[in-house]
Amino acid sequence: MHRIREEVAFEHSSRAQVTPGAMAESAPSPIPAAGVEPFAEWPSGPPGNRVEDFLLADDEAFLENAYRRILNRDLDHGGRERFLAKLKAKQISKLEVLAHLRYSPEGRANGVPIRGGLAVRGLMKAVFRVPILGYLPALLIHLIRLPVAVANQERTTEDLWQAINENREIVNKKVDNENFWDVVNGKADNGRLAELESKLAALASEQARLLHKYQDQKRTLLDSQRRLNLLLEEARKRLPEPFDREQVATLAAAADHWLDAHYVSFEDAFRGTRVEIKQRAEVYLELIRAAGAGTEERPVIDLGCGRGELLELLKDHALVARGIDLNQLLVEECRDTGFEVIEADAMDYLRKLHQASIGAITGLHLIEHIPFNQLVQLLDECLRVLKPGGLVAFETPNPENLRVGACHFYFDPTHLHPLPPLMSQFLLEARGYVAVEIKRLSEHRSVESLPLSPAETPDAQALNRVIEFLNANFAAAPDYAVVGYKA
Repeated sequence: MHRIREEVAFEHSSRAQVTPGAMAESAPSPIPAAGVEPFAEWPSGPPGNRVEDFLLADDEAFLENAYRRILNRDLDHGGRERFLAKLKAKQISKLEVLAHLRYSPEGRANGVPIRGGLAVRGLMKAVFRVPILGYLPALLIHLIRLPVAVANQERTTEDLWQAINENREIVNKKVDNENFWDVVNGKADNGRLAELESKLAALASEQARLLHKYQDQKRTLLDSQRRLNLLLEEARKRLPEPFDREQVATLAAAADHWLDAHYVSFEDAFRGTRVEIKQRAEVYLELIRAAGAGTEERPVIDLGCGRGELLELLKDHALVARGIDLNQLLVEECRDTGFEVIEADAMDYLRKLHQASIGAITGLHLIEHIPFNQLVQLLDECLRVLKPGGLVAFETPNPENLRVGACHFYFDPTHLHPLPPLMSQFLLEARGYVAVEIKRLSEHRSVESLPLSPAETPDAQALNRVIEFLNANFAAAPDYAVVGYKA
């Protein structure tokens, strides 16, 4: 109350010294700065001084609001450079930024009260980022919050299915019996039929989106539960004693898989559907059969099998194959589907195989993830374990297509660098493979050249040269496979 009285007295004295015209000129504009959401439009209403009120906006608007309300000034260039890139890259959390601003000398001087345990929560976030030491408290906190996460997951599942059922009810109300029989009997007009088809397609798309979202959340939750169970198991072995080196190594190995669920979601978003991948993989069927592979004596090994599309295709054609992958979630999904998949590093697995024991080795979108020295070693091991006449086939993005080489290749942050087809062909030949060839896959539709008149006008010739350039650089196959054989 004492502070409020001082503020009121100061405001009263300030207004008494300023003319009405000057006050009008100095009054702050009610229009928010560009890029900052008006408070009234926030989902939870006008924000207060709770931590959650600051977290509602996106990264840039969050910084703008935090600077204005905590430091009582606009976001400057230094603050934008310091925090914005890290926020977008998930290198720092909003909680850490709030704590940094509030407890900086400038923030302490302003003394803006923020409810919601900012100091403790910001400190916890900072501790979690400490290498190795921060991993254990983070797991313990997640373990404590596991019942809440399970309850949230169950509520999310209920909400998703409720939305699906509501969409069904909407369609059922729109498509009444009379309209249905009109469609069946062919009496409905084309406009009405097109409208119904559009609504049904939209419903199917929405249901597929909701189902995919549900599966993604379920997969992430199961992965978190698996890693927490591992922590509990290791803790039971030692309690009340501290962890030994072997157990710390086990926990560290589990930490290597913390992005497994994220990568599975990435594959679902950018790789394509199972049906599409199986159709693209059909090119390898004849190659494998021609090499005599796919039998018990000459099995097929699919390195980096991922979701198992090639394994499914080979199984559909009664060919013997097994997959190798490091992603624990993908391995479990493939096993649940009935495929033989081993969780292992490709090099470690190949080194344990007998010489001349495998009929064919495939790797779809694998070699672009491997450093060059390790790739040479991988090719040497593949050649060692192949039977005479056995083949290798490695599919990878084709940088001859400029859109792929300059943009689409980098959608996957685990890609290292594009591999030109001729370089891949030379590499296999240099490591001892024979009859090496390049197969360009998934050809794009090319632009047709203009038919030239007998005079072959210069304008038409020039335009055709442009079309040839576009076809060569933008309509090239987005993927290719390098195929080689053991003599």
